[in-house]
Amino acid sequence: EVFFTGSKFEKTSSFINVTFEQISFFHEAEFKGVVSFKESKFNDSAIFHDTVFGSTASFASTHFKEKADFKDVNFTGHTSFSRAKFKGEAIFIDTTFSSAVDSPKATADFNNAIFENTTDFRDAYFEGFANFSNAIFGGNANFASATFKVSDGFADFTDATFDKSANFLSTTFLGPLGF
Repeated sequence: EVFFTGSKFEKTSSFINVTFEQISFFHEAEFKGVVSFKESKFNDSAIFHDTVFGSTASFASTHFKEKADFKDVNFTGHTSFSRAKFKGEAIFIDTTFSSAVDSPKATADFNNAIFENTTDFRDAYFEGFANFSNAIFGGNANFASATFKVSDGFADFTDATFDKSANFLSTTFLGPLGF
């Protein structure tokens, strides 16, 4: 097991191309600088709930083989899960994607992401651009009660594939939307 529970990362943090063989705990951690998990592999559960990302965060091309838990996470600035692959459950309940003072346009980038199992963005909050273009949702996708405050951006689901149910019950779109 890997434990970074409650850890504080003051500067840039690089976990690029790292393989985590056992369950990884990053919950209640705080990343103040840029952080990258690009092209990493989580072969067991990745637990990030209640974590704060204070700058750019990249999980681009990262593979999550078991549960990926990002419940109650606060992402500030550009966040990329582009080309990420989620084989287990992907949990983003009550997660916030917001802009930083030095980067007023936040981006939640899930373009070309693959969600093979249940995906849960219930009560998530997106500010700025939310890009789910070409994403594949193989399991149930839940966006119930999520808010897309993208008045200066765009909520993009262009060419996204929903193989099972897609729940947008009580979802709020406060700006342009594309399906």
